[in-house]
Amino acid sequence: MATFSVYIPWYPKPRGRCVAYLRKSERPHTKLDFAGQREAISALVSKSRARLIDTVVELEPLINGQRPALEVAVELCKAQNATLIFGRISRMRGCHRWLQFVRDERVRFIGADIPTINSLGWWEIGRDLQREQANRNRKIKEALAKTKALGVSLGGKRDNAEGLKLGPAASTISRNWRARSRDSYTMSKIELLQHRGITTLSAIATRLNQMGHPAPRGGTWSPSQVRAVIKKFES
Repeated sequence: MATFSVYIPWYPKPRGRCVAYLRKSERPHTKLDFAGQREAISALVSKSRARLIDTVVELEPLINGQRPALEVAVELCKAQNATLIFGRISRMRGCHRWLQFVRDERVRFIGADIPTINSLGWWEIGRDLQREQANRNRKIKEALAKTKALGVSLGGKRDNAEGLKLGPAASTISRNWRARSRDSYTMSKIELLQHRGITTLSAIATRLNQMGHPAPRGGTWSPSQVRAVIKKFES
């Protein structure tokens, strides 16, 4: 008698206290499905030994690419030793970067829509992104090679090509100098806060915002931005 086996992907079930992170949009044709996110989280929690202690909602589209509600959810999880449950990980802008941020903060997480994406297997998203980029690069190279084989001249030729490079080069030097000067000033503020006993990334970001110190691209400071500045000046 023949036997058949069905592969069911394993993923760690959330336990204990959990914080829900939902994404919402006021746009009329949004695909975020706010109600569906709640249902997915409820289904995930009901099938495990977990209980929901709080819910944080992020309003999209994002401002300056930041997710302040996610940072609040991370701080709640750290304070309560809770697991962060994403209502919808798929189609989340900057997904890999934000999952790495949550992982760096040592917070357990899981996606209600894709439970196999969690604090253990989040790196798979980065691997898939690298694979897609490699495929795009390969296709571009193949297309250029075919065009060149047909005798088409690629690129342009200008008599003052060397002179044209001087402007962007000078602009790059100027931008780098201004960025370094700005980061040096910010680092002096961070060192002063650390000397006063404010040492966590979140507390430093909050204090910089209270001081009215502008973030590199405007807006408010986040823990990840503070970490980036500190790393620049690590010996």
